[in-house]
Amino acid sequence: MPTGAPARRRVGELPGTPGRAVAIGAVSGVVVVSILGALAGWGIVDTGCSGNCGDAAIWGAIAGVVAGAIGAAIVAVAVLRARFQWRVPRHDGDRHPSDSLRNGSA
Repeated sequence: MPTGAPARRRVGELPGTPGRAVAIGAVSGVVVVSILGALAGWGIVDTGCSGNCGDAAIWGAIAGVVAGAIGAAIVAVAVLRARFQWRVPRHDGDRHPSDSLRNGSA
């Protein structure tokens, strides 16, 4: 593929959006971190509590799921934006700061 040529996109796909495999990877990462957050929240409450702590452990697990999902979603969005920011097609007249580095001019 020639340099500067736009990547092939499916019909109806917006430029700069992640592909299906990348989006599935991001969502599955959020799910995995949520599960780990639930285990961590449950474990912290279960370790620090004595006696019957069933309800408290459940609330700890819920807090872990929410915290893990929010944190992982923020990271996933930041990574996807950074990764696909460079794939957005530019007009021929537009200059990018890294163009001078590629051409060898300062």
